[in-house]
Amino acid sequence: MDLFYHVRTTFQDEDLCLFTVIAWIIWAERNKSLRGGVIRDLLAVDDTSLAFYKDFVDLCPSPRLPRHVASYFLLETY
Repeated sequence: MDLFYHVRTTFQDEDLCLFTVIAWIIWAERNKSLRGGVIRDLLAVDDTSLAFYKDFVDLCPSPRLPRHVASYFLLETY
């Protein structure tokens, strides 16, 4: 958690969200490898993370919602 605390206090909201998505996808790839699945290379993980993040931000149409909803909830609950 020290790493996440550092990232949370250092990064801007958008960077924090992107970091969280990348960490989540790396964790999912780790779990896949533990279960015998084929994992993606790092460039594919990067591409997947960016695409997921862009899709997420694009799907937040309400101006009343924070632009970076994920970081909003992370900051409120951590």
